Amino acid sequence: MPVVSVIVPIHNGSATIERALRSLLAQSFGAWEAVTIDDGSTDSTHEILQAWAARDPRFHLVRLADSRGPGAARNAGLRAARGEFIAYLDDDDEFYADYMQRVAALRGNADVLVFGFDMLYEDGPRGDRPEAWDPTQVGRDFFNFNPAVPLGMSHRRSLLDRAGRFNEMVWLQEDFDLWKRMARNGAKFSFVSAKSGIYHVRPGTLSQSPRLTAPQREAVLANWRAGRPIFTPSGNGIDCGEPSPHPNPLPVGEGTSSRHPGPLPVAPDGVRLTLCTIRLAIRRA
Repeated sequence: MPVVSVIVPIHNGSATIERALRSLLAQSFGAWEAVTIDDGSTDSTHEILQAWAARDPRFHLVRLADSRGPGAARNAGLRAARGEFIAYLDDDDEFYADYMQRVAALRGNADVLVFGFDMLYEDGPRGDRPEAWDPTQVGRDFFNFNPAVPLGMSHRRSLLDRAGRFNEMVWLQEDFDLWKRMARNGAKFSFVSAKSGIYHVRPGTLSQSPRLTAPQREAVLANWRAGRPIFTPSGNGIDCGEPSPHPNPLPVGEGTSSRHPGPLPVAPDGVRLTLCTIRLAIRRA
């Protein structure tokens, strides 16, 4: 049985996925499995994943007929995972060669291991953006600031029995939503003074420009019509620099706004519902 199951969601990632998978083959620790999830890709992603699975039995392929978003894709991988610990690798990121070894060595220390990571900006000059992410800077503000993207998080698989999996209706920071539920369910977190790998910041990635699936879009509209809170008031500067829309109410005290901004104007057919279009709808209401 593998010690670590690596969950690898991919949607149209043919240009980057092999770099990510090569970083797995380079690991100094070999008792891992990779569950690759083709999230309804329309490029050559599926054929690439098939070839890797045929080459190495540690690679397993799950295919979703339609694109359901990163939360649903990761959940499909989690259901297939067998390892004691879970790690995450997006198709455009990469692990350092000692990461699996560190997870295996430290897995007895905590339920959740939080690693730093280096950041490589492919979307333009770095400017004043950080060269690396240090999760320890979050400190006691854990419930207000995401300590790490999935690249920096590894956790006990059994923890999911208490905390649940990713909320598939959340299109932005669905990872932070799960980390908070883990904490609320008594998980012990350990902030590790080591880095997991390289987080590639590319233009058009989901973290920069979230892509809503049809069920997520319907959840937004349903909550809006019902008067349920769907906005976090923190204003974290993501996308439009406005309070971030959230399709499901968060627990009280975790950035939930109870304000109902009124009817949502119906967008013309073919207009994609994005953070910006929602912001503009509020301003016009």
